[in-house]
Amino acid sequence: GETRMEEARYAEAAEAFNTAYTRAAALAARHPRDGDMLFERAQAEYWIGFVAMRRGDFSAERGWSTRYRDSAAALVTIEGKKPRAQLELIYGHHNLAVMELVRGNLADARNGFLAERTALDEMLTMNPGDPQLHYRMADNASWLGSVAERDGRYAEAIERFTESSSRYEALITLEPAVARWRLRLTDSVAFSGDVRTLMGRRADAAAAYDRAKTL
Repeated sequence: GETRMEEARYAEAAEAFNTAYTRAAALAARHPRDGDMLFERAQAEYWIGFVAMRRGDFSAERGWSTRYRDSAAALVTIEGKKPRAQLELIYGHHNLAVMELVRGNLADARNGFLAERTALDEMLTMNPGDPQLHYRMADNASWLGSVAERDGRYAEAIERFTESSSRYEALITLEPAVARWRLRLTDSVAFSGDVRTLMGRRADAAAAYDRAKTL
């Protein structure tokens, strides 16, 4: 299925992923407390939704993405605090939130990103030194900033983008050789400049853009 996706042969990709889903769903139904079976069903649900997105079938995308998130939540019920289950739930919330933001459903998008944030907070409590979790938290703050900006809540947008920048700065301190943290910081600083421009704060916006250019 993934190979067919890369070839843009979406009908064949969908057929492969639906076959995978049928088999995984049967196994999960037969072994309802087996996390591996449920995990595989969730992967098939994700990919079916992804194909639907590529084909522009938004209704199917939402339906399968919701199934994926719900399967991830069920996996958390089975596996508890295991990172695999927690991460799947984070991805499930994030994917749906991005989809709602693209569709202009700002309230649903915000709720989805906040749910993702709650799950990330819980994982960070257990794994405070994990750079990838810190990255996802910085990314989450940026998405919440984008939602606030589109909703006209500019003060909150600046607050979110500032948080995102601070988290990327911490990642740069933690992993100074990782160039993409600086790239992400650059984006976050520029985003805050965009909001200040919308607010008419031109000097502050220029300062943000100058910093982004320097970075």
